[in-house]
Amino acid sequence: MQASSSYLPDLHGHFVGIPQPLSKLALGRLSELSQWHDTALNWDYPPDPGPWSAEEYAKFEREALTLLTELQAELGPKFEVVYEAN
Repeated sequence: MQASSSYLPDLHGHFVGIPQPLSKLALGRLSELSQWHDTALNWDYPPDPGPWSAEEYAKFEREALTLLTELQAELGPKFEVVYEAN
């Protein structure tokens, strides 16, 4: 999922600048998904492949799409939530 720069999480994982409040559940899921996503990178040498299996990538993709649907429903039609899978 992509947010404009004013809607990115701060250093503590809190999303700031969103014009209407998201539920604690949605914010928690965003934080969890972000932390999970960070485990996909080989932090010792980022150009190398990460530690995730194909199954882990597929599982993450399913969860991200589920969250996308949940966020869009919570925010309503005035907002567009965009997810760009790599």
